[in-house]
Amino acid sequence: MQKVLGNSVFVKTISYREKSGGNEVYCLHFQKPDGFENIYALWAQETGSGNDNGATTAYELEIPASSAVYVVVPANNDLDGDTIPANPVRGKLELLVSEKPQFVVVKN
Repeated sequence: MQKVLGNSVFVKTISYREKSGGNEVYCLHFQKPDGFENIYALWAQETGSGNDNGATTAYELEIPASSAVYVVVPANNDLDGDTIPANPVRGKLELLVSEKPQFVVVKN
């Protein structure tokens, strides 16, 4: 998480306990000080649950126009995580969100 967020600053909460099926989605928006990189931290959990139980849900994230978008998912024994290219369509990115946080990086 620290490798992805680095010196970025919190901008706003995009979603907090937003209902998606039987799950809740959380999405926080961060931005690098130069304004050229936006990072979205996303995860889900089963509604009303205090435990991890493998919840997953589809989520559509609206993102600003960019030159590059990718997703970073934490990986065991890897400080950089796994980087996955992403292809938004008309400013929206379809994601499968789980209890494992993922970070959508949008470079302007």
